[in-house]
Amino acid sequence: MLETGERSIYLEELKPPEGFHFDSAIATTFTLDLMTLLMAPLSLSLLESENTDEALKNPIVLLEALRRTANNLTIFCQRGYISVPKKDSLLYSYLEGSVIPVNPVLGHGIFHPKLWVLRFRNEQETFYRVLNLSRNLTFDQSWDIVLCLEGYYNERKNGFTKNMPLRDFVRSLSDMAVSPLSNERREQLLAIAYEVYRVEFEAPEGFEEIQAFCPSGINGYRNQRFPQDIRRCLMISPFLSDNGIDVLLRNGENNVLISREESLDNLSDNIYQQLIEKANLYYMDNAVEYTDEGTEEDKALVDNGLVHSRGLHAKIFVMDNGWYSTFMTGSANATNSGLHGENVEFTVQLRGKRSRVGIDAFLGEGNKNRSSIMNLLHEYTRYEQDPQRNDEAMELEQLLKRTRLAFTESSMFGQVKKDSGNTYTMELHFAQKEQVTHSEMLVYCYPITLSRDCAKQVKWSDHSSVLFPSLSLNALTSFIAIEISIKKGTHERIVSFVLNIPIEGIPVDERNNSILTSILHDKGRFFRYLLLILMDHPNAYILEEILSGTIKSDDIPECSNPYYSHGFPLLEELLKAFSREPEKIERISRLVNNIKETEKADEILPLLFEQTWDVLIEAFNQRNTL
Repeated sequence: MLETGERSIYLEELKPPEGFHFDSAIATTFTLDLMTLLMAPLSLSLLESENTDEALKNPIVLLEALRRTANNLTIFCQRGYISVPKKDSLLYSYLEGSVIPVNPVLGHGIFHPKLWVLRFRNEQETFYRVLNLSRNLTFDQSWDIVLCLEGYYNERKNGFTKNMPLRDFVRSLSDMAVSPLSNERREQLLAIAYEVYRVEFEAPEGFEEIQAFCPSGINGYRNQRFPQDIRRCLMISPFLSDNGIDVLLRNGENNVLISREESLDNLSDNIYQQLIEKANLYYMDNAVEYTDEGTEEDKALVDNGLVHSRGLHAKIFVMDNGWYSTFMTGSANATNSGLHGENVEFTVQLRGKRSRVGIDAFLGEGNKNRSSIMNLLHEYTRYEQDPQRNDEAMELEQLLKRTRLAFTESSMFGQVKKDSGNTYTMELHFAQKEQVTHSEMLVYCYPITLSRDCAKQVKWSDHSSVLFPSLSLNALTSFIAIEISIKKGTHERIVSFVLNIPIEGIPVDERNNSILTSILHDKGRFFRYLLLILMDHPNAYILEEILSGTIKSDDIPECSNPYYSHGFPLLEELLKAFSREPEKIERISRLVNNIKETEKADEILPLLFEQTWDVLIEAFNQRNTL
């Protein structure tokens, strides 16, 4: 039985296994929260904090995690479905190259998979972890499911046939990208596709085998496939459509359908009458969906407005046949778009003994354990539907969807030019492909580094442009927030989202160095950063000092020896890294060089450190050239 009381934290699944370090990863998501993505490198680099709120307040740990991982982390997401951040951070700009907007190349659906393929390495081996989820890369506290598959890469002439769909799906991602991938990211993607084909993944505990990887909505893989013989079927899906539940109607008996109450309400009367002859219908108890028994971190996320939704979000299909059952999970809802090729989706099918992973075992029927699924459900009964519909509100909803789609499919780009002083002017260009207008429609845009008060109205026509003058270097970004508001009669709807658009002229290296020195703005912060790079155990007490800011600039006067601070022998650790951990010296060298390229180097780098460092790095470079 799968226990509902067991809780897997999304970011926990990204940690490298013991003895390995993060090498590279690709991930896919429909919707994307930039703050959630900002937290992912903490786990990948083993710099995670138990207190997310403190990590958000102090950017030093986030900065180092991003510098370690961002160039090797690529996130593919549906264009137009990045949420506008609720928290400000200069570090969003470090994610620009990692976020790749995509559109499906087949059909008229959406890009909906939630897959991670992570590559870890040590000196001898390469280790892969595949995470297939039902949730997006957000802070949502929904009822979801995570499937974790792991295995070692081995160099063999032929791959595993079972892995071919996974390989093909990874390869297809570059074809869906709105803009071409950089050469480095394309090479990483192709390397992952090549190697993941040659990984023998282990089935999770309780299952006997991985039956199939099942992409859909890409070339060669149009639909989700189900087993031929099904004696009984369970579907858990938050969204439903009449022709998405045909598996329940065509197969088995005493079937089970679990969904949201409103999704069951929206099924046609004809399909509902057929369903109740074949299946028992349930929805999740609202009291369970909105429990107040969360952790302190959960409550902090709610208080900060970082949690966007709750409720049922898992997608699970369990199909019994004889002694065995097929368990299928991933991104696909029981809808026509999810199962029949309109959307890009990814699911995985597992096989195991019915007594262990079948429908009865999954539901916990007869189990008195209060965490069993059956104890969280209500039987669904349809009451007489209200025949009245608000046509005005429905028309407004459709108009808003068409306008959003017009934006996401239109050509947008920007240009940055330096002003006469130390400021810049950004000009954004919009070229509409589909004419979508309404007398009471307003469109605004602004870089996410600015506040909503700085938004400029977009005259939505065939060609239009918007100017943002006198921007600081740190304010330059390719992440542009779009806000669309439409009124119709007494109804008004507003939708906002972020687009990552190509912008020419941003001095990326100079901008990133400026952000770096804005965060490490004094000698105390520089040494806190140095501690973070050098320490071997990220969960040691020193991390708490770095996060809380107890090591301050006043602790490091120029005339004293700064190499022994708060019980941590800095000089000794530098010399140890010199002899045993050259990658730490390389990271420090990149940090020092980046700081020296700015005008604030004298304010940040202590003179005594510079003198010692110059000798150390010269010896390091000479050793590496021998």
